[in-house]
Amino acid sequence: MKAKKENKVYTVDETQKQRYLDTGFDIYSDEGELLEHSPLKLIKYSEYDKVFKEKDALQKELDDLGTDDIAKQLVAVKKENTSLKKELTKIKEADGKAAAEKETKEGE
Repeated sequence: MKAKKENKVYTVDETQKQRYLDTGFDIYSDEGELLEHSPLKLIKYSEYDKVFKEKDALQKELDDLGTDDIAKQLVAVKKENTSLKKELTKIKEADGKAAAEKETKEGE
């Protein structure tokens, strides 16, 4: 596994992991997947507040939509999709008949 902090990267084993966490390093797997953040890592309150407000706004928007509305919209879209597929099939059949008639007339 790797310990990363700013532009420093060290290869560490399980016995060294806690020491690096305690000094501000994040721990990553050898494949680059984040395993653990350093407990010393801080987030600016302004950034936290911005994300928290955005989360609340999105939650309100989701609540306003409601699952019933989404389900109704999905049913309407599926009906429209089925209708359009039938219409397309009819157009293709009519086009095929017209092409067959044209070939018959040309062959005479």
